[in-house]
Amino acid sequence: MAKAVWKFPVPRMDHGAAISIAMPAGACILTIQTQHGVTCMWAEVDESALLEQRTFLVVGTGGEFDSSGLTYIGTVLSAGGFLVWHIYEHRTPQENAP
Repeated sequence: MAKAVWKFPVPRMDHGAAISIAMPAGACILTIQTQHGVTCMWAEVDESALLEQRTFLVVGTGGEFDSSGLTYIGTVLSAGGFLVWHIYEHRTPQENAP
């Protein structure tokens, strides 16, 4: 199966923001960074896979949050490095099972 790397703009960077992004099923997130002032995720995808909604949580440095059921994705700087955001993905119970 052929793979490709796709870019997914992240629509909102605020502490506590829940973000939903449609990605091909099984997409493997590679990184999250800011490009030309826009926060984006890059993921390795199977272009033939059906789309699924994936949900992420934005956490600002120093902000409190409940980490249960979350998987760390990455950290990104914005506003010229004045704001630091940490991105976590909500996982379903089956995905969290050992």
